[in-house]
Amino acid sequence: HPDGTFDKLKARLVAGGDQQDKSLYQDIASPTVSTSAVFAMMGIAAHEERHTAVIDVNGAFLNAKMTAVTRVYMRLDSTMTEFIVGLDEKYKKFVDPRGSLTAVLKRALYGCVQSAALWHANLCATMS
Repeated sequence: HPDGTFDKLKARLVAGGDQQDKSLYQDIASPTVSTSAVFAMMGIAAHEERHTAVIDVNGAFLNAKMTAVTRVYMRLDSTMTEFIVGLDEKYKKFVDPRGSLTAVLKRALYGCVQSAALWHANLCATMS
């Protein structure tokens, strides 16, 4: 809070896309606006006294489903494994000898090489 008191804990689960084989995916590109285009647009909007807005979609990548073409497996470390088993004991039987779980991702997750492209495709399909 602004007065310095504690509000809440936040966390983000990120996949290690650096360990994915990029050659398995045909197109992982997603359009991104250039910094110069953003500044040009801001300059024009300011000059014309236009109103502007910025939006952020919370958990954007999670809206996009992973494709069945190539499954993505994610090994969860012991801390995350303990957390999941603490939430639901039924997962305890899947914990490996190293104390970790392996999960198949059903939704795009930040860090996966194809997540941005899947999110873009999902956004385009939703907007059309």
